[in-house]
Amino acid sequence: MKNVFYILILLSAFLGFFVLAQEDDSFADIVYPVAELGNCESRDACEVFCDSPDNAEACLDFAEANNLLPEDEIEIARKMLAAGETDGPGGCKGKAECDTFCDDINNLEECISFAEKYNLMPPEKLEEAKKVVRALEQGFIPPNNCKSKEECDVYCTQPGNMKECILFAKAA
Repeated sequence: MKNVFYILILLSAFLGFFVLAQEDDSFADIVYPVAELGNCESRDACEVFCDSPDNAEACLDFAEANNLLPEDEIEIARKMLAAGETDGPGGCKGKAECDTFCDDINNLEECISFAEKYNLMPPEKLEEAKKVVRALEQGFIPPNNCKSKEECDVYCTQPGNMKECILFAKAA
């Protein structure tokens, strides 16, 4: 189950281009104003610029040219852009918002459907995720009835809870 939640969090990474400011030292080398990003004069101003879907292509090009995002995130973002999709599952916008949305087990099915629709997960990972949804639909309850990846991680890392976590993992 931990892997499925992790995968869902990663699928929301495609929205990282809307939130250009990652906690990363590579931004220290950026010289403002940035002509490619509407002459934004600060990191905050560039974030605002990149929050607009109209500017996504320019922001992706800039992020790629300056190694600001991992290559796989840029590839996913370009897929989404080509599909004309600017919102994530549940209408979330931005990596943080989509991480929060997809971390909630109640949104698992919607996040998986979104990933499938846009081919954002490898087939074997997608099938794994669907098994978790089927297990939940069949009435299996996550360990300690956890509602998010973080809750499940905390609970399942405690040795006394391993049996319960393994039983759910087998069901899923």
